[in-house]
Amino acid sequence: VEPVATFVSANATDTSGGEGTSPVGCANPSASISSPVPGQVIESAYPIMGSAVIEDFLYYKLEIRPYGAPTYTFYARSDTAVSNGILGHLDPTAFPIGDYWVRLVVFDKNDAVPTDATCAISVRFE
Repeated sequence: VEPVATFVSANATDTSGGEGTSPVGCANPSASISSPVPGQVIESAYPIMGSAVIEDFLYYKLEIRPYGAPTYTFYARSDTAVSNGILGHLDPTAFPIGDYWVRLVVFDKNDAVPTDATCAISVRFE
């Protein structure tokens, strides 16, 4: 089954006044999400593509939160570095329809997150 997704170019807003669809962090290509793209609508299981290969890599985790929520919830973890590959899979059927942030957090050998080792993108689950 092919992933079903479309791209939404408009910014999404929540009832608390508005988070946009621009990525947060994501400046380091060694800690990045390349797909889905910010604002993408996801209707079925979909791979999260990108990289988690920082210097002194220990592990990475994926987190998710609805728009307007103050904190992220753990979604998945891997102890294997990934370079331009599959970081995990999103399953929108596990969440209510709506707008979410998906965040990649990469940890180094000191179990710390370097300044440029996070990337958050917005998606919509349908």
